[in-house]
Formats: sequence, structure tokens, C-alpha cells
Amino acid sequence: MNEINQKLEELAKTIIYIHGDITWNEQLVAFRKALDIILFIKNQEYVEDKQWLVLRKLTDELLKKGIDRPVIDIKSYKRNRLYDLTLNVMEEVKNIPYIEDKSKEILSIDDWVESLKIFKLAGSFLSMDYYHRSDDLFYDLRKIILNSSALYKRIYVGRVVEKLDRNQRSIPKNLDLRTENYELFELIRIFKNNPNYNIHLMKKAYSISDIDYRFTRCEQKNKILLMTKE
Repeated sequence: MNEINQKLEELAKTIIYIHGDITWNEQLVAFRKALDIILFIKNQEYVEDKQWLVLRKLTDELLKKGIDRPVIDIKSYKRNRLYDLTLNVMEEVKNIPYIEDKSKEILSIDDWVESLKIFKLAGSFLSMDYYHRSDDLFYDLRKIILNSSALYKRIYVGRVVEKLDRNQRSIPKNLDLRTENYELFELIRIFKNNPNYNIHLMKKAYSISDIDYRFTRCEQKNKILLMTKE
């Protein structure tokens, strides 16, 4: 594997670690490591456009965990060290070449589903595989609904239905979900307000924070890792 690609994967894993539940000391060490990787890549003689694009996306993810303002408190030394490191990363980002992200054009409902990066269920976690076809997504959701009442599976279905419903506005006007995949359209319509599957209603009725957080972390981790693989 190209050394730069290896470094991009290492940066992705470091950012995933930073997004986890870690101490201030661990966050500072990891942030410094991330900055060193960014500097290493920037100092290479030849970097492909795709690698610059991935580097910029990863630094954007890194900065989400930075601190954008100093803390006026003598006890907040570590926070202010993280603020300094955040400024250093922001300065380096300015010099990363801007490469246009040419996303795949949505020409079908399958393209739309693929663009949403809906990761498949793997036990009580999410796999790195995601759906490329709307039919496959419908059949798997239907199978879960018919064959299991486990809370984590209902939470998974609820999250997916909410994501599909929320993103229907991103479907091009020349496509119609109801026409192209009536079964998936009806599943969304029926289950988005079903109290046993609506993610917002379930949060009020059950203690689902641990399961919901686990899915959120899995999805976040997968999306960051995918940046280095697509």
C-alpha cells in the first residue's frame, strides 16, 4: 500500500479514537499525533488529488473535536493546549490544495439509497457494508420487522426509517420514491410514526441511550474509515 494511504488510514483511526470517550491527556497526545501525520503528508513530494481530498475531509472531522476559543481559566491549561493544537491544524488546512469532491450523480432510487450510507446490521453493531440497492434495503428491514422484537433491532429500523424520511428531500425532482419503490415508500410512511419503531418516541418510552449511542459511534467510525477507501 502507498505510504500516504497508510498514513491516511492511521489518521482516520486516530480521529476515531479522539471522538471516543478519552481523557484530556489522551486527547492532547492523539491530537499531536494527528497533526504530525498531516504535516508528514503535506511534506511529501507527490500527493494525488484524491489523497488531498481525503486529507481535507479527515482534517474537517478532526477539527470537530478541537476547541475554537481560548479558555480564560488558570485551571484550564489542557483545554488551552488543545486550543493551540486546533489553531495549528486550522493553519495547516489553509495550505491543503482544494480538490472538488465529485460525488456520484443520483440518477435512480438505488443511487439515492447508496448515497445515504446506510450500514448493514451485524449482530448488535453495524458492519462496514452499506446498502447499494433499495430492494435489498426494503427486504432486510421487512425481515427484521417480521422476525424480531429485540429492542436493538427496533432501534436500528427506527434510525434507518428516520434517515430515509429525513433525506427524501434530497431525491431529484425527476424521481419519485413512491413510483420507483412503492414497498420502501410505504414502509417509511407506516413505520415513521409507529411508536414501536419511531426513534424519537422510543427515546421517551425506553432507556435506549446506550444502544443508540453504540449505533451512532459505529456509523461515525465507518464513515471516517470509508473516506480512506472510496
